[in-house]
Amino acid sequence: MKITIPKGVSPTIRGFAQELRAKQTPAEVKLGAALSAALVNLPYTLLAQHMIYGYILDFWIPESRLAIELDGKHHAGPAQSRKDAARDRMLRSQHIQVYRIPNEIVLDDAARVAQRVIAMADGRARYLHRRAQETRRRNGIRL
Repeated sequence: MKITIPKGVSPTIRGFAQELRAKQTPAEVKLGAALSAALVNLPYTLLAQHMIYGYILDFWIPESRLAIELDGKHHAGPAQSRKDAARDRMLRSQHIQVYRIPNEIVLDDAARVAQRVIAMADGRARYLHRRAQETRRRNGIRL
């Protein structure tokens, strides 16, 4: 699993992302290990604590534009739920699919969650490929 922070990110945000990497929750550690094992022979990159559009994502699979967010108990409160919804709307506006998973589900069966994430990544990658082909066809671009 690759952990990256893009260049040009403010030192404050960079430091916060590094702190998050160092203090991963048990659910993040467990899902990261399950995803890394499951993705070994697949054409996907798994990035942990990746910064995109001003947000630090728990996990990011760029080939399918899939963000995986693990939600602990603090995500259940109304203020955090509103923040999460706003964040998800912004990411969706950038054609990023957000998959939110409660920590308890990951801790119960990380392997099953990893298989679900891979299925989503596969479906999403096929969808993005079809859209790119349609756009090229509409614009008269031949490969």
